[in-house]
Amino acid sequence: MINLREIINKYVGIPHKLGSWDKEEGLDCISLIYYIYKDFGIDLPLEFSEGFTIDNYKDLWEQNTLRSLKAKLKYVASLGKEIKSKTMCVGDIIITQMEDQIAMGIY
Repeated sequence: MINLREIINKYVGIPHKLGSWDKEEGLDCISLIYYIYKDFGIDLPLEFSEGFTIDNYKDLWEQNTLRSLKAKLKYVASLGKEIKSKTMCVGDIIITQMEDQIAMGIY
């Protein structure tokens, strides 16, 4: 049986780097969660909106425009459905929005 904690521990020490998908350089919250889920056997979607693609992903997260915020919100909404915090399980993705910024983590 695959242990989520063991998978997550493989990523301890990798630096944070906004917009990066390179495990050597560093990862941001989305790329880190993407790789952890992939190692666990779950493929998360990599489809963005508002003209953003995986190739210009860093631009999406660096921009503070209504267009980029819409794309971020649309993407994170595509990952699942909202649940009450008391029903969360280990491995659930936590999404926090603070004004025009979005942060993600794993419960």
